[in-house]
Amino acid sequence: MKRFFCTYFDSNYMIYGLTLFRSLEETVPDFHLYVLCLDETCYQTLKSLDKRIQAIRLSELEAFDPVLAECRNNRSLVEYYFTLTPSLPLYLFHLDPTLTLLAYLDSDLLFYSSPECAFEELSSHSFFIVPHNYSSYAKESEQLFGKYNVAFQIYRNNDVGKAALHWWRERCIEWCRDYSENGRFADQKYLDHLPHIFGGEIVISQNKGLNLAPWNINKFTLYCSPGEEKVDGEPLVFFHYQAYKFILNYFFVAWPFWHGIPVDYSIWNYFSMHYYQALLKTRKKFRKQISWKSPAELRNSLTPYLGRVEWMTQLIPGTYLRQLFRLITLTIFFPHRDFHGFGFRGRF
Repeated sequence: MKRFFCTYFDSNYMIYGLTLFRSLEETVPDFHLYVLCLDETCYQTLKSLDKRIQAIRLSELEAFDPVLAECRNNRSLVEYYFTLTPSLPLYLFHLDPTLTLLAYLDSDLLFYSSPECAFEELSSHSFFIVPHNYSSYAKESEQLFGKYNVAFQIYRNNDVGKAALHWWRERCIEWCRDYSENGRFADQKYLDHLPHIFGGEIVISQNKGLNLAPWNINKFTLYCSPGEEKVDGEPLVFFHYQAYKFILNYFFVAWPFWHGIPVDYSIWNYFSMHYYQALLKTRKKFRKQISWKSPAELRNSLTPYLGRVEWMTQLIPGTYLRQLFRLITLTIFFPHRDFHGFGFRGRF
């Protein structure tokens, strides 16, 4: 059966989005991926890249939902991007009324095996969500960021599915900030309310192989062998690579420091290197489509975040070493900040 997915990203995040696409190629026999392009460069690159990708301009969504478009004026860019999430599937259901099921994907996911189990778990219900499954080291994060993760969802094009999306959209338009306040966080913590409002039509995944991530990786018994990855004995479906940054030819990883969660080095190395190799293959395959910042551009784009560490860089000889030090320091001490110029970060 053909499966339909949607995601969104900008040109700076394209290497991650195309790596997601490549992982779908390897795990889903027949699929279509809608990509909401957050800038024109992204749209021009994707519009004729592959017949399985359907590029959509942000202006198309804004024309469909002018109330959403007005939110640009009262929140930051990354907060506006988060606000888009429930509006995108509503637009796609409007665009193609015959679309029965649609799955949303964060663009920093990597599929290790088929997500068909998620569609089977949804069964005939209307809305599918995945829990964070926080480890004991990060349990307090549930109160801040929510019990459920936006990263992977499935919507049914029926009255309940669309009602849930409309309720979520209205909440995001009212308030969608990149911080936790009064029981809310971005577009994400609103998901905590869906099972209470829509009852059994909201399916909460029980599959441990969905949404393995930095905040839960030490909660499970993992078996790591290429093509046979297991999470407590269940096949790993996808890993959520939140906070990974691929910069020029270097790979910086923030999640070993995610809220101080201890991670076994062999596990960290296995999944880090798997994603690193996947990103390299994407860069090689789409070398002409993916542009890279020069060292000078990279340094300039990070300038707003360097105030706390700039004095330390003066102790480092050489321009390149100073830049490298800045990047490493930001990765460790500001893992959840949005590095303007690299595209928006994933939510956690």
